[in-house]
Amino acid sequence: MRIESSGHIPPTRKVAASAPLEQTAQKPQAAAGEPVELSENVYLFKAISQALEQTPEVRGERVQAVKEKLGDGQYQVDSKHMARLILEAIEDSRGSYRAAA
Repeated sequence: MRIESSGHIPPTRKVAASAPLEQTAQKPQAAAGEPVELSENVYLFKAISQALEQTPEVRGERVQAVKEKLGDGQYQVDSKHMARLILEAIEDSRGSYRAAA
């Protein structure tokens, strides 16, 4: 089997390794004569990724405080407050639910 090129293929060029995400918060600069356009979603995604990297998965101090209250029998849940938070979360996710006051 023989493969023939039907057109000119430009030579490849070396590209430097990209910096870690937290070091690339600024918009990239285009090389002279090369236009670069990125969606605003790229910058939003980058900001969210950076925030997630800096946020611990488990807030140890909060977990410890709840464990202590549970152990002492002092942990109480405000059901109206929890219901309000749940309804707000639903409203935020759907954008259409309106909780009655």
